[in-house]
Amino acid sequence: MARANNYTGHEQNVKESCAFTWTIKNNDFNKRGYLESPIFGTEISDKQFYLTLIPAIPVDETGTCLNIKTKSLYLCSKNIVKTLLCKYKLNIFVDEQNVHSSEDYIIIDENKYPIILPSAINKYNDVFSRGRKIIIECELTLSKGNLMSFLDSESTISKKIPKPNFGWIFLDEKFSDVVLRTAGGKVIHAHRLVLATASPVFKDMMSNVEQNQSINMMDISYEVAVEMLRYIYTGGVESGLISLTMELLLAADKYQLEHLKNKCERTLGSNLSTGNAVLIHEIAVRCNMDCLKQKAADYIKLQIKKL
Repeated sequence: MARANNYTGHEQNVKESCAFTWTIKNNDFNKRGYLESPIFGTEISDKQFYLTLIPAIPVDETGTCLNIKTKSLYLCSKNIVKTLLCKYKLNIFVDEQNVHSSEDYIIIDENKYPIILPSAINKYNDVFSRGRKIIIECELTLSKGNLMSFLDSESTISKKIPKPNFGWIFLDEKFSDVVLRTAGGKVIHAHRLVLATASPVFKDMMSNVEQNQSINMMDISYEVAVEMLRYIYTGGVESGLISLTMELLLAADKYQLEHLKNKCERTLGSNLSTGNAVLIHEIAVRCNMDCLKQKAADYIKLQIKKL
């Protein structure tokens, strides 16, 4: 039988959290192969949630699931009446072995179909086959008010964690061992270890180039590349130009710099205007930034109503 335990909750200024553990055995799946967890939520508020497993393969003509291997895991809400930003942490264990770990931000809305958590689960085709014990751990951190305030509070927590500062070798050719070639042919001298530590994309790139060789970044302007590297080396950016921040978000998305993406999201979300809202919305869609996408869409709707 599916069961819930490790149920906790706590409240802060702009957020509240809860942790939920769901244990599944093969006989928990119903005739159609669907499975819903017990309801869980926080002790502070009345928000309620449950997880749903959806089969990848359709049922036959009798309504019986042809295969219980599960494609998608959804987070469903019972009583959400307004848009809610949520950060989730997910761990999946099969026969005591951790097969998946992830965390991300998602938008919960009363009018939306339950949100997928996450699409990467599709890689594990045999995770939910019969005869295996599955444990799903899901930790939610929910916004209680302004969405940007919630992101700011998350940023404050991350700032408490000491990070290496390589500002002393930023743009320094003396100790560099790789050259980045940007749009227009301009080059930036950088350091393989610093880049590989910050970005899994750079890490893969570094494994295929030898010392002092150049890496092609011709799709990124020199100015954007400098700001991206500034963040990698020092943890900050200097340019306040919104146009550059939009390009920086695209670059951060390409090189999987999640903290820089969040920083750009906060900057753009706080500087929406009639001249940039549509473009910011398009970029948010490309980068899968749900909070920024919704904020831009709401701004556009508001401006249309004013006409």
